[in-house]
Amino acid sequence: MLPTKTNSFDIVAVKSMTIQDLKAELAKTLTVTAECIMYIAAIWRELEERGEDLSELRHGMMTYIPLIATNQLDARLVVNYAGQKTLLSSMAKLPLKEQQKLAEKGTLDVVILGDDNKQVIKEVKISDLTAAQVYQTMGDGKIKTPEQQYQILLVRNKVRSKSKPKKTYRLTQNLKIDGKNLVIAGKHAVSIELLKKYLEDNNEL
Repeated sequence: MLPTKTNSFDIVAVKSMTIQDLKAELAKTLTVTAECIMYIAAIWRELEERGEDLSELRHGMMTYIPLIATNQLDARLVVNYAGQKTLLSSMAKLPLKEQQKLAEKGTLDVVILGDDNKQVIKEVKISDLTAAQVYQTMGDGKIKTPEQQYQILLVRNKVRSKSKPKKTYRLTQNLKIDGKNLVIAGKHAVSIELLKKYLEDNNEL
């Protein structure tokens, strides 16, 4: 059972600590926090087993307590990545052993497309994963292999290429100067002065 009473924070002591001491204290605090969440989860499970309705408490971090209580989510992941809903949701669908590995390692191998769409593998901190990378690296209850990730990226890249808007104009060399205007294809005209200013503003001259 966790202690019911803790010492008050000593701000003066914190300010006098070395960087190494502060890091050690932080690591220790995170461990205690994870243990506290596991203790809360045990209480939650017992209350539910006794028929208590806890639906009003399902908000914020408490949303994940039922998952921790039923051994579907590692408490350390909630501590480490609180607020990253997409990430936690995807990790909660992984087997508990895989979650434990992620909690201990803190990184994932992420595939990106290099030159000529070559496969490049980068080790990325889990906290730095974008939403797209979360879906790329995790899904169907497992961590995807580099080859699976690579195929996903190739498909995404192909879809993006197809979805690029088509040009609604044709190139022409049918140009003619008429006074202060440039006439294009005999149908449209633009002021030469305006054209010159536009090219200058866009560093094309």
